Amino acid sequence: MEGIPTTGCRDPLGRGIVVAVQRHQNQRMKKFLKGIKAAIWGIPGRIRRLRLKNRDFTVISNNCWGAEVYQRYSLPYTTPFVGLFIYPEDFLELLQDLRGNLAKPLTFLKESRHPQATEFRRSEGLTYPIGLIGERIEVHFQHYASEQEAREKWTRRLERANLDKDHVFLQFNERDGCTLEQLTEFDVLPYRHKVCFTAHAYPHLRSMVQLPAYADKDQVGDGVQTFNHCLPHFDLLKWLNG
Repeated sequence: MEGIPTTGCRDPLGRGIVVAVQRHQNQRMKKFLKGIKAAIWGIPGRIRRLRLKNRDFTVISNNCWGAEVYQRYSLPYTTPFVGLFIYPEDFLELLQDLRGNLAKPLTFLKESRHPQATEFRRSEGLTYPIGLIGERIEVHFQHYASEQEAREKWTRRLERANLDKDHVFLQFNERDGCTLEQLTEFDVLPYRHKVCFTAHAYPHLRSMVQLPAYADKDQVGDGVQTFNHCLPHFDLLKWLNG
């Protein structure tokens, strides 16, 4: 570092001061570069946001699809459904009384009751927290390191959510063993803003959007993959402004 000798210093205290100063400067530089990167990354989202008339919405999604919506428009998360996934039967149970269920305390489990979750965690070597709402609704915090982190972010983001039905936007998909019965149950939910992305065609279900990329598959991809594949076939901006 210019002006401060880094070699030939016989004073241990002096060397310690030099190291501390360098470390502090490195941390400041990393923080500065991180801020620059975030600002540049957010420019496309801010441009897209100019056409977004409705910004008072809460996306309730059974996977990471919802987080992608906020990132696309560089908006703060006004939903706790970020970095997680929920199995179809639990998600539908949650939606039967969304406000009431989200008012319940979030607790945590050591093991899931879903065999596919247990196999997924075992095969991938995952130890993410498993949340529990009420007695049966499991929330798989796949992208969280600890129960504390999951609880803090869930609570903070839930406080920002607008749970009035006109401001709630639901996203579901044909994945993780989702059945036609469950797709039908989602389709008749009394919410104006809802969409479900599927691998197969279900022309009798109004909220379904089939994604050609998965036409020869049993299910659609994960939340991020589904988001990227849905954009050519689903008018996201119109949906949010509707």
